[in-house]
Amino acid sequence: MSRKTSYEEARQSSLESLLEQLVAGFHFPDWTDLPVFGGKEPEDTAGVWSWDSENLLVGTCIGDLEIVSRSWYAEELPCQQ
Repeated sequence: MSRKTSYEEARQSSLESLLEQLVAGFHFPDWTDLPVFGGKEPEDTAGVWSWDSENLLVGTCIGDLEIVSRSWYAEELPCQQ
């Protein structure tokens, strides 16, 4: 049995694990195709790279990626526009 690649592992893990892999330098070929872990797609996905049912992975580059709650993002979004 072959060992899964980090990309395959990320697709089957969690939002937190995905963030850890990104920060550790694992290169995902297409950030618009990062795995999601459940929950509805946000209405505005600008700066949102992945999500689960309660949180979003947001940021503009690898240096400022963070996981925020959906409720925080919904409250902060109007301030960003």
